[in-house]
Amino acid sequence: MQLSNKQQRQLVRVVHLIIGSALGFLVYAPPHLTEGLRLIIQVGVFPVVVLTGLWLWYGTRILSTLRHRQSTTLHNNDTLTSQRKRKLA
Repeated sequence: MQLSNKQQRQLVRVVHLIIGSALGFLVYAPPHLTEGLRLIIQVGVFPVVVLTGLWLWYGTRILSTLRHRQSTTLHNNDTLTSQRKRKLA
């Protein structure tokens, strides 16, 4: 099943908000409630919030850069192949 761009963005936004609420729980809950969860939140939840936030902010720019690099690489490979063919001829 292929998600549209809008559906992907909404999914990332929901994940970001849900996981961000876990960080809010860590900050605002009494310390005796968060002792066991502190390491899990610091190692697992915080990086996911950062990555989803960056994806929401720069996702389209990252994808366009990757597509541009891929097309440039393909163009360079085609150019090298045609140059090799000319040398062999």
